[in-house]
Amino acid sequence: MNEVIVIDNALPNLLFKKLTDIILDEKKFPWFYTSSTAYEEKEIDNLDYSFSHVTTTEDGDISEMAGLTRLCIDFMLDKAGIKLKELYRARYGLLTSVGQNKIHEPHVDLTFTHTTGLFYLTETEGDTIIYNSFYDFKSDMTPSEYWDFKYGRTAKKCDSITPKANRLVLLPGKIYHSSSSTVNTNKRIVLNF
Repeated sequence: MNEVIVIDNALPNLLFKKLTDIILDEKKFPWFYTSSTAYEEKEIDNLDYSFSHVTTTEDGDISEMAGLTRLCIDFMLDKAGIKLKELYRARYGLLTSVGQNKIHEPHVDLTFTHTTGLFYLTETEGDTIIYNSFYDFKSDMTPSEYWDFKYGRTAKKCDSITPKANRLVLLPGKIYHSSSSTVNTNKRIVLNF
């Protein structure tokens, strides 16, 4: 995969409703705080926090939501004409409004060749920023170190994608990207895989 793919209405309405009825249930669905949105080991500033719910890691399923999440991922990838070889991680991410448009740290999700999937569950103005910058999977540096060394402040924004409920974005895993916080809505929820 060498390009960014955007698919609206990625799930059938009934399946999307079933998923969002669970994920958006503020009284029942558990979220876990993390002090950094992009890199867990790197706290950037007090506006860079987020909440997450991981369903699957490379060691297997760790949440009751793993089955439904996997079903949705399989369905969306089938619609995109892509065969899933292996699911290394599935994670729901929740950003809340911080009163300003905070663009988070540019990052890649994994340190080996993969495809990144972003599936928006809410409609909000917190865009995903795509950069014209690529991680070298053969590098001895972490993605954060590589970004600072190779691109630093010279990286150019290539595109931005506005979250729309039931929108899937697929991109080569080597492309640096950033989330951004919402201002006018109270939450931005994305399934990242």
